[in-house]
Order: sequence, then C-alpha cells, then structure tokens
Amino acid sequence: MESMRRVFPWALVLAMAAACAQSNAAPTPIRIPLAPPTAVDNFSGTLHLVGSNYHQFQLKQPGEVDITLTSTAYAPATDPDTGASIPSTRTDPIPPLLLVVGTPAATTIGLQCSPLAFNGVALLVQATASTTAQLKGNALSGNYCISLSDQNASLLDPITYKVTVARPADP
Repeated sequence: MESMRRVFPWALVLAMAAACAQSNAAPTPIRIPLAPPTAVDNFSGTLHLVGSNYHQFQLKQPGEVDITLTSTAYAPATDPDTGASIPSTRTDPIPPLLLVVGTPAATTIGLQCSPLAFNGVALLVQATASTTAQLKGNALSGNYCISLSDQNASLLDPITYKVTVARPADP
C-alpha cells in the first residue's frame, strides 16, 4: 500500500506531462467561406449633444462587413413661431464621433450596443464623414449593431448623419 502511495503521484504527474505535451500541437483551422459585401443597409438620424444613437442589422451568412459614416451636417433649427425648418448657419467642422460595432445588449435603460472586441481591444473608431469604410472586417452570422456617439461632448449643436453598412446579401 505504501509503494502505491509513492507511485500514484508520479503516475499522475507523468500523465499530466503527456497531456501537456500533446496540447503543443497547433490547432487545425476550420475554413469558413466568407461572402463579399453585396447588400447595403442605410441608417440615418439626428445626434444630439452628448447623445448616442443605436441601429441594428443582421447577417444571415458569414462575410465581410464595411461600416462607413458617409455624411454629417448641422441639423436645421425650428422656427418657434411658424414651426418652419431653418437651415443651420454653422460652418465650423463637425468633430469626430465615436463609431462602434457590437452586439445588441438589453440593459436597464434599453437596448445598447455592446462593443465587439478582438484580442481585448474594442472595435470602435473616432470617425468623420468619409467615402472610405471606417470599420471593416469579417463577421459570422448573427445580430449586430452600430452606435454613433458624441462621447467627448464635442458637438455644439445637433447634427444629422448617414451611416452605411455593406454586408453579404441574404442567401
């Protein structure tokens, strides 16, 4: 019995060492066919000072996703007497806005866009209007969202914006 007590810990150590030695082998990657972005979802809205707007989209097949803040402009004001729209006279540039891609998350204050992360880094960018995608990558099928925010309280007046999400077409 005493010799069994001495041998068992060594046998356990050797078995664990053998298992660890086997885990050094590189995993075999699984290829997932990725579709190109052939469909476009257009989102627009008015972003208020220190505000955040949320838009949701769905991928029905894995593929490339390109997210672009395509335009921003100062929002028109409303004439208090007539209710007519008055174009903004502001000419200063609109500061960068926080553009986030994530997954929808229910919170106590409503739906929020919980940022996706890659290697511990959230997928977000400070963006100004452009024709070039500010966020670009590959995604699996699922529900996703984008959020546009005046996170740094940089806006002086509300703005209107347009965002496009180029994604694979539904199969």
